[in-house]
Amino acid sequence: AIEAFWPQGSTLIALLRHGRLFGTFGDGHMDCVGDDVDFEVVLKPGAWPDFVRGTAQALSKLERPYACYVGSRVTSLEQAGGQYEQLLCHSMFDGFTCPVSFHRTDTEGNTRIASTSSSEQGTAISKTAVATSGNVGHACRVYNSSVPCPHDATARLAKYGGCAALPNIELASLNIGNACVQWMESGLQPSHVRELRERSRSLTEAGYQSMWTLWQQHPACQVLELSSGNSASIGTAAGARLEQFYRAPDWKRGLHQSCIPVVRTIEDAPRCKERARLVGEALRLGSGSGEPGFAVVLDGPTACCPPGASVLEAGTGLLVVCFAPGPGNLSIEGHAGIYDEESLRQLCPSNPAVLVLDPLPTAAGTQAVTLLLEHCPPAGFVVTSAYMHPGLFVSAAKEVSKLEDATVPGLSWIT
Repeated sequence: AIEAFWPQGSTLIALLRHGRLFGTFGDGHMDCVGDDVDFEVVLKPGAWPDFVRGTAQALSKLERPYACYVGSRVTSLEQAGGQYEQLLCHSMFDGFTCPVSFHRTDTEGNTRIASTSSSEQGTAISKTAVATSGNVGHACRVYNSSVPCPHDATARLAKYGGCAALPNIELASLNIGNACVQWMESGLQPSHVRELRERSRSLTEAGYQSMWTLWQQHPACQVLELSSGNSASIGTAAGARLEQFYRAPDWKRGLHQSCIPVVRTIEDAPRCKERARLVGEALRLGSGSGEPGFAVVLDGPTACCPPGASVLEAGTGLLVVCFAPGPGNLSIEGHAGIYDEESLRQLCPSNPAVLVLDPLPTAAGTQAVTLLLEHCPPAGFVVTSAYMHPGLFVSAAKEVSKLEDATVPGLSWIT
């Protein structure tokens, strides 16, 4: 089913720059290029379902099992014949989330090079490039091993702008309390730049792909003056070039440089509509007689519900209540919104027939899920978004509902 594969995005940058995911300088500082591992896979026509199934099953059997979900941009799914284009898998290692993603490329029709995050726009390459050349060039070094790399690896870095052989803190998404980013805010010293150049030269001489072509040919890399004591600027503000929907509302004024999401009214509209339909179907299934009932929706920071408790729908014997977080703060726990926990405890006058769990998988969202399962256990169904890691709620859901299989997999509401 797999005709070719190679690293992409931040993973490709790391391997070209360091031959490993994180690079270390002589003075002990680190260049943490990314926090995930991204691959592009070239598949035979129609092979995507088998690839998803086989990969997910294999990763679930590891000593530290991975949970996998399919996802895509809403805009892609809304198109005629739209399909899921990414398999995202993640596991927990010593308290850290370790994501691995696979972006599909079919050998028929135009193919998309998906980006490493929703903040990067994908670019198109023709099927000829894949079918005739395989688009695979020399290998990239990965620690003491190697993986195939695209033959146009350095050309793919053009979308990042400037000299991609150097770090760029303006593209850093994890910039709160991140020591790998903070030390770079004052720029790189000439010794750091020399180390990066020599590392690229060494990779090339060993037969691997590297940033050496950029160092030799790209104007932004060539103009770096290494003889002076001046530092090389690698961005003015951490995360400044991420798209606006990853920012606090006032990020353009230089305040709250963070990944706090803002409500996206237009983008959230189809999500809200589809979730309302799913809630209605779950209520009908739960009632058994077609009668309406009581449902509770735990939302994230979307346009579907205002902060706190609100009524989504009400009628004779029908009540659908939504609870959403208030504004976020500059913390790992609350960057995607803070929930009023006391109000959550008092939300349900009786057990709902359906409980919908659709927060973002932050610490605040996980705590809100725990509180609702404790104080608002459903009498029928628990409906979950694909955002939620099963390990966060499955055991508790089975306990409160007294069912062997208490979860109904929700749609992949990837926005």
